[in-house]
Amino acid sequence: MACLLAWLCFGDLRHHLIETHDGQNFRDNARISQDWTFFFSVEKEQASGRLLHDFVSYLAFLVWGADPGWYHLLVVGWHLGVSLLLVRCCTATGCNLELSMLAGLLFLVNVAHFRGIHWLSSLNYVMGLGFALLALLCFVQLSHTRSWRWHAALYASLVLGALSHVASLMAWPCCFFWAWTQGHNLRRTLYDLLPFALLLGPTLAFIFRFTARRTSTMDALHSYPASGLVDLVLDLARSLCWLLSRLLTTAHWLPLRSSEQQTWELFLGAALLGLPVYLVWRKPDPVAVWSIWTVLLLVPFVLLTEDILLHLHMGPSRYLYFASAGSSLILAWGLQRLGLLLGSKGRWIFACAVLVILAISYETL
Repeated sequence: MACLLAWLCFGDLRHHLIETHDGQNFRDNARISQDWTFFFSVEKEQASGRLLHDFVSYLAFLVWGADPGWYHLLVVGWHLGVSLLLVRCCTATGCNLELSMLAGLLFLVNVAHFRGIHWLSSLNYVMGLGFALLALLCFVQLSHTRSWRWHAALYASLVLGALSHVASLMAWPCCFFWAWTQGHNLRRTLYDLLPFALLLGPTLAFIFRFTARRTSTMDALHSYPASGLVDLVLDLARSLCWLLSRLLTTAHWLPLRSSEQQTWELFLGAALLGLPVYLVWRKPDPVAVWSIWTVLLLVPFVLLTEDILLHLHMGPSRYLYFASAGSSLILAWGLQRLGLLLGSKGRWIFACAVLVILAISYETL
């Protein structure tokens, strides 16, 4: 069923061509084919430090050449796998099967992160989220089994995720929070997670070593000293509110231009920021964990500053890919709760609401 839905929603991407950085990636891969040492060069047109993504992209280039159709289907296939992995992670963190499957379904056809699937160069986001979810799943299994294999798999997932997209490292603090919601012993949790700090520094240094000096992240970091502390904090707060609002306003529909920011979106985002606080305070365990996931996985992109986000001609949709895994679970939880509250007719209303959302998502995509 998931494969069929993915084909209906994204199958036509095989006819899409390239855009923005895609041509640069193809040219980099062509040069690597001539000289393999160029793979590690910061002179690449796309020297982002995401070496695992670059390696996968290069392998695809060896198989398909510069044919964008197969690359698009590769991104779709990976996205489908991440959606199924999200279902497994939701059940592992305590969600019932219906809620987990609905979360994976809503994430699969989510419109908020459409650029993460429609753009070839966004494969690093899809890969990064896959490893972030795998890290959380490994930690949950480690908590149950105490096996060194899950411990090793946890650390490997975090490192491989960072080599795909550094934002995936935010799964690490999410693991701390999940352990806290489960009432795990603090000393045992620190024993399981804190040693990764010894790998964090070398991993980031390795990534930075192969990252070009002109990237959006570098531009943002260089702009910080020019901003006063108060202005910088307000700027980052506005960015967080805007991105949070987009997880709702463009979740399965596009009622406004994705590249423009409306003032009311900032107020909506500020209101939505109170939802994770409420859910954590109430502590319905699975929802609390995924609400924290939603906020934490936006933080790396908030650091890009509002000015950079507003100059994205297609809007910030790809920056929502990681966080929409959590927001999809929250939306699924809200739909399920609504069905339960409405009594005997609630199940029919719940089913109709899901079908309507799927239909709107399909049309919008």
